[in-house]
Amino acid sequence: MADLASWLASLVSNGKAVLQVATSFLLLFGGGGYLFGFHVPQLPAAIQSLLPPRPATMPAQGVVIVSSDDLMANSYNTLLNDLTLNIRVNRLDTSQIDALPDYKPGLVIIGSSNPQTDNLNLSPAVMRFLSGNVKVLGVGVQGAFILNQIAPGSPLTSRNSVGLNNSEVILGHGLSSRMLARLPAGGSFHLYSHDDTEPGVAIYDGGSLENQGARGIARVWDAAADECSAHYWAVATQGNNALWGYTLNANELTPEGSQLFVNTVEDMLETPFASQESQQQQYFPPGPHNNRSVGCHYPSNTYRIRVGGTGTMHIGVQSKSNALQVKIFGPLNTDTVVKPAGRDIQIPVSQQSLDKGREWTVTVIYTGAMTVGTTIYYDLTLDYQSSSPLSVHEALWVIGMIVAGALAGIIALAWLFLRHVWPRLPRHQAAAH
Repeated sequence: MADLASWLASLVSNGKAVLQVATSFLLLFGGGGYLFGFHVPQLPAAIQSLLPPRPATMPAQGVVIVSSDDLMANSYNTLLNDLTLNIRVNRLDTSQIDALPDYKPGLVIIGSSNPQTDNLNLSPAVMRFLSGNVKVLGVGVQGAFILNQIAPGSPLTSRNSVGLNNSEVILGHGLSSRMLARLPAGGSFHLYSHDDTEPGVAIYDGGSLENQGARGIARVWDAAADECSAHYWAVATQGNNALWGYTLNANELTPEGSQLFVNTVEDMLETPFASQESQQQQYFPPGPHNNRSVGCHYPSNTYRIRVGGTGTMHIGVQSKSNALQVKIFGPLNTDTVVKPAGRDIQIPVSQQSLDKGREWTVTVIYTGAMTVGTTIYYDLTLDYQSSSPLSVHEALWVIGMIVAGALAGIIALAWLFLRHVWPRLPRHQAAAH
């Protein structure tokens, strides 16, 4: 009994030392890992890049229409329900938008037929929901404003829009068979029985929507336009979001217009969510991007970048032409810069800008006279603090350091146990005969 009491006292005494060492290692490596991940936000993405890719996630089949415009919301609700799409459609007023996550929809359709409708100020919870695994179809002016909140760097926002009245469109190239189903094979057609009396929004393609990670579905048709005119898109998609630029009600759609709207909804519900990795690939990394060009049909090119920290951004555009202009847009209105092309355009990136968002756009525009054969070449250089993920080698080094630290902690604990605790454990000796 005395031996047992002595052993317990020794264990308690030395256990304090062991506990202190164990706590120190937990604080050192756990806290160090937390702080490292906090100061290097690329670490989770880098670790994720080493893991097998997760299977593509499909949207839920539910649809929620969010609008304070009863006539518009009910007309599109009726359209989707009448076509037996086998989807659940619910309706929420904009005053009820905080309840949106509770419905767990795969697609949210949001907008109004009134172009003067006040922009919605989304709560942080709704912002996180709309920016996550849910598809969003913005309708009209209000829809473009919503897309501007949840994806400020996207080309499908009010920043890139112009007024839209003409409902005659022509389909884009390379669309899926699901998007083209039961639509005219060629030529233009009208989406509505009459042109929009209230202006909607069309997206200027900046030379190429594909260059910005977006896809044009229906381009506004103007037979009288000059051959080198810019293109404007009334219906387009980017990532998990889409814009339907018109503000008219669904009961004014032509058969072709109804079909295109339904095809757009079906395509969004039947297409897997765009992964974070695939959306990051739509940003242009720092470095030289040479032998770029503008010209007829694409008088400008827009490049999306994602800035990772404060400092000075350097943009260089070099060309033999003196008619190139550079427009730079950041998260804040004060970030907007318009300058002639030059070797080194310096743009300060403030903490206020980072707090607002990290997506910027750089647009190179040709302002000179053009003919069908006009092509202007230039070299673009982007120099900014990137938020791209760490390389695989860097990620392996970081993971190796964490594992090595954990092993060192285990070895130290084992040594302390063998040095201070094990010798004091009671031993059972065989009885002498």
